[in-house]
Amino acid sequence: MQPENSNPETNETKATNVATADSLDTVIEMSNDTLVTTAGTAALVSSKRNIVIGAIIFVLLTAMAAGAYWYMTTQQNAGALIGGIEYPAVVAVVNGQKVKVEEFQQSYDQAAAVAIQQGFDPATDAAVRAEVEKQATIVMVNTVLMIQKATEAGFTVTEEAITEEVGKLETQFGGADQLATALSGAGLTDAAMRDDLKNQLLVDQFIKSSPEWLAVTVSDEDVQAFYDTVASSTPDLPPFEEVAAEARTQLESQKQQEATAALIERVRTEATIEMKI
Repeated sequence: MQPENSNPETNETKATNVATADSLDTVIEMSNDTLVTTAGTAALVSSKRNIVIGAIIFVLLTAMAAGAYWYMTTQQNAGALIGGIEYPAVVAVVNGQKVKVEEFQQSYDQAAAVAIQQGFDPATDAAVRAEVEKQATIVMVNTVLMIQKATEAGFTVTEEAITEEVGKLETQFGGADQLATALSGAGLTDAAMRDDLKNQLLVDQFIKSSPEWLAVTVSDEDVQAFYDTVASSTPDLPPFEEVAAEARTQLESQKQQEATAALIERVRTEATIEMKI
């Protein structure tokens, strides 16, 4: 057995791995959000007297991200072989429901895509891969749990509602043909897209009817305090009266994200989760 520090690069490598994992954890939680995501601390920025609100991406679950990010995520290495690592056919059992490796594949690909966009490569860095797997696992379980809870609560989604969401995506992509091309390029079908939209709408209803969400309030005092905090570090910020509405919207979105995170944490606490990986 070699001495613990026989390799002169061991300590440095460990330190690098820890730093990489910590950095990646922040990147994924900010960009892909395990529970809900935020693009950063709420901020108001002035530009030619026009306000640009520091973006908050309200993502209920990574697998249900607004827009078309999921549809543009390429599903490589389908099956039990993901990123060169073999996984079991069933990766988890959530409240008695078996979660197949394909569902983990989806979450893993999303987290890996975020990491790669930020300059981290899970294919070549073990620490990055471990963090991607961790985030993907959390997202996968959250998704299953929230769909379970929404279904148990009796929420339903009509075909008309799904079609309306498809129309929004078509507009975003510039037309039905462009959306179809994007889906085809990602190896996805129209049926898969509609199923994902159904789940998104289902969970939306559950979240917005939860005690955590319904308890969200934003007072005039909250808005003023928010503005004062931003103004203290932003000299060119326009007068409060000009940005009060935007500030209120920003603050409300932030509190809704926090409420969603609290709801998911409660649901996880009440659940029986058995991981197989």
